[in-house]
Amino acid sequence: YALTSLIMVCVLSAIYGSWDNFAHSTNPDTGQGGIFPYGWTGIAMGTAVVVVSYAGFETTVCLSSEAVNAKRDIPRAVMLSYIISVITYTTVAFFIAYLSPWYTISKSTGIPNSLREQNLIIPMYIVIAAILLSTSSVTLCTVTTVARLLFVIAEDGLTFRFFAVVAECNKVPIIGTIISTLLVILLTLTLSYDIMIHLVSGGTLLTITSVCLVLIVVSYTPQEGEEEEAELTSQPQTSYRTLESVSDGEGEKYVKGQVGIVKACVVVYTVLIGVFVVALHWPSSVPFYPYRLAVMVVSGITMLSILIYVSQVHQAFTQRNQSFVCPFVPYFPALGALLNIVLFSFLDVSAHTIIFAYFLGGAGFYFCYGYFQSEITAEKQKVLLVEREGRSEQE
Repeated sequence: YALTSLIMVCVLSAIYGSWDNFAHSTNPDTGQGGIFPYGWTGIAMGTAVVVVSYAGFETTVCLSSEAVNAKRDIPRAVMLSYIISVITYTTVAFFIAYLSPWYTISKSTGIPNSLREQNLIIPMYIVIAAILLSTSSVTLCTVTTVARLLFVIAEDGLTFRFFAVVAECNKVPIIGTIISTLLVILLTLTLSYDIMIHLVSGGTLLTITSVCLVLIVVSYTPQEGEEEEAELTSQPQTSYRTLESVSDGEGEKYVKGQVGIVKACVVVYTVLIGVFVVALHWPSSVPFYPYRLAVMVVSGITMLSILIYVSQVHQAFTQRNQSFVCPFVPYFPALGALLNIVLFSFLDVSAHTIIFAYFLGGAGFYFCYGYFQSEITAEKQKVLLVEREGRSEQE
């Protein structure tokens, strides 16, 4: 129904719209006009906000455990939903700007208000009904995603175990679903529309950034039992140590050391992204403003050098973890992390403050509770204990 309504909007816009509204209209109050009335800064701010429209792909991934063939179906579902969303959103945005002058489009009721200005009353109510139905489906997707995330981390012990309780009849995490619903209601009642949009966009951008950075590390992290079976590829050897020059007893330590190098490079790369973004938004009234371009160039060159270093040092390795294969590692995910942080910096300051407060709360909960209750931490402690006992027996 919603997709049919959007197609109707595009057809009506093509009939009643004008090219002048899209390319040549000028705001009589500010004098701004043209295709880019707010310049590149406006494009960056708009892109950062519109990210909220693309949130929801994580729902497909969160339901992967319930798929019949997750390895085949989940990537197809993500790509198909992404392609449909991009085509739909860009087409509708174009035709709305074609239908009404850009400065008359309402921020909160854009499509219905544009239809009302053209005296298209019946289509306006059809679109309003579609918006209400779509909002309900988005809310259900959000509840489903949060409930599954709580279920997964509760199984590991990172949060309270009762979130992993499932209903016997349908195997749904019932407590997580109830808590997620109450959380959505609470945020809807307490936060304004603008803050909610910026908050969701910021959370999405930071989540994608985290995935990109972690993907670099995971791509070079051997799976269980692979440390001693790591083989060199047929690519040219570098001047660094290779596994052929390492004895069998030191092979595992060597591989772990190389993974540690990757982690350190990712940390330095993340810090340099922060330096780049600070220089990008450095106020002209503050000292050292003339040097901001130089700082950005140096940061960019250093980031590129780090990526080349990671690529060259580890060209002797294949992407060890085949569950996380990504093309052009580490360049492609690193570029994604940089672009997402730059877009995040264009969001409202209040969204930055709220997200930072949530981050501190989550980090505090993890280090005070989740870290000590996690099954992964318990397994690592058992391994360390066994290794320590083995060393004591050898001594």
